[in-house]
Amino acid sequence: MATVTPRYPPLARDSGIVLIEVRVDTGGGVADAKVIRSARPFDKPALDAARRWTFRPARVRGTSVVTLAYIAFAFRQPVTVIPRSGSE
Repeated sequence: MATVTPRYPPLARDSGIVLIEVRVDTGGGVADAKVIRSARPFDKPALDAARRWTFRPARVRGTSVVTLAYIAFAFRQPVTVIPRSGSE
Protein backbone atom coordinates (compact mmCIF):
# COMPACT_ATOMS: atom_id res chain seq x y z
CA MET A 1 0.00 0.00 0.00
CA ALA A 2 1.24 3.49 -0.83
CA THR A 3 -0.30 6.75 0.30
CA VAL A 4 -0.01 10.33 -0.91
CA THR A 5 -0.61 13.37 1.29
CA PRO A 6 -2.57 16.17 -0.40
CA ARG A 7 -1.20 19.69 -0.51
CA TYR A 8 -2.93 22.46 1.40
CA PRO A 9 -4.26 24.92 -1.23
CA PRO A 10 -2.22 28.16 -1.10
CA LEU A 11 -5.29 30.44 -1.09
CA ALA A 12 -7.28 28.47 1.50
CA ARG A 13 -7.78 30.10 4.88
CA ASP A 14 -9.68 27.40 6.74
CA SER A 15 -9.66 23.77 7.74
CA GLY A 16 -11.87 20.87 6.75
CA ILE A 17 -12.28 17.15 6.24
CA VAL A 18 -12.89 15.54 2.85
CA LEU A 19 -14.14 11.96 2.62
CA ILE A 20 -13.28 10.16 -0.61
CA GLU A 21 -14.72 6.87 -1.85
CA VAL A 22 -12.33 4.96 -4.12
CA ARG A 23 -12.96 1.88 -6.23
CA VAL A 24 -9.89 -0.32 -5.93
CA ASP A 25 -9.23 -2.54 -8.95
CA THR A 26 -7.90 -6.10 -8.88
CA GLY A 27 -4.32 -4.82 -9.16
CA GLY A 28 -4.65 -2.51 -6.15
CA GLY A 29 -4.87 0.71 -8.15
CA VAL A 30 -7.58 3.33 -7.82
CA ALA A 31 -9.99 2.88 -10.73
CA ASP A 32 -12.36 5.68 -9.66
CA ALA A 33 -12.62 8.26 -6.89
CA LYS A 34 -15.42 10.55 -5.78
CA VAL A 35 -16.08 13.02 -2.98
CA ILE A 36 -18.54 11.71 -0.39
CA ARG A 37 -18.16 14.59 2.10
CA SER A 38 -17.06 17.93 0.74
CA ALA A 39 -15.03 20.74 2.32
CA ARG A 40 -14.28 23.24 -0.41
CA PRO A 41 -11.60 24.27 -1.46
CA PHE A 42 -10.03 20.96 -0.39
CA ASP A 43 -11.96 18.58 -2.68
CA LYS A 44 -9.58 18.74 -5.66
CA PRO A 45 -6.34 18.22 -3.68
CA ALA A 46 -8.00 15.32 -1.82
CA LEU A 47 -9.19 13.68 -5.06
CA ASP A 48 -5.78 14.17 -6.71
CA ALA A 49 -4.03 12.51 -3.75
CA ALA A 50 -6.54 9.65 -3.45
CA ARG A 51 -6.15 8.76 -7.13
CA ARG A 52 -2.42 8.19 -6.52
CA TRP A 53 -2.90 5.74 -3.64
CA THR A 54 -2.28 2.04 -4.13
CA PHE A 55 -3.76 -0.78 -2.08
CA ARG A 56 -3.25 -4.45 -1.45
CA PRO A 57 -6.07 -5.96 -3.56
CA ALA A 58 -9.04 -7.45 -1.76
CA ARG A 59 -9.35 -11.21 -2.19
CA VAL A 60 -12.26 -13.62 -2.19
CA ARG A 61 -11.35 -17.32 -2.15
CA GLY A 62 -7.84 -16.45 -3.27
CA THR A 63 -8.91 -14.30 -6.22
CA SER A 64 -8.39 -10.53 -6.36
CA VAL A 65 -11.66 -8.59 -6.54
CA VAL A 66 -12.74 -5.00 -7.06
CA THR A 67 -13.72 -3.31 -3.80
CA LEU A 68 -14.55 0.08 -2.29
CA ALA A 69 -12.38 1.91 0.23
CA TYR A 70 -12.82 5.21 2.04
CA ILE A 71 -10.13 7.80 2.74
CA ALA A 72 -10.59 10.79 5.04
CA PHE A 73 -8.25 13.72 4.50
CA ALA A 74 -8.02 16.37 7.24
CA PHE A 75 -6.78 19.79 6.19
CA ARG A 76 -5.51 22.39 8.66
CA GLN A 77 -4.09 25.76 7.85
CA PRO A 78 -0.29 25.57 8.12
CA VAL A 79 1.23 27.54 10.97
CA THR A 80 4.02 29.92 10.08
CA VAL A 81 6.57 30.44 12.82
CA ILE A 82 8.34 33.77 12.71
CA PRO A 83 11.67 33.60 14.55
CA ARG A 84 12.29 36.24 17.16
CA SER A 85 15.21 38.52 16.60
CA GLY A 86 18.29 37.79 18.67
CA SER A 87 18.50 41.31 20.13
CA GLU A 88 16.73 41.73 23.46
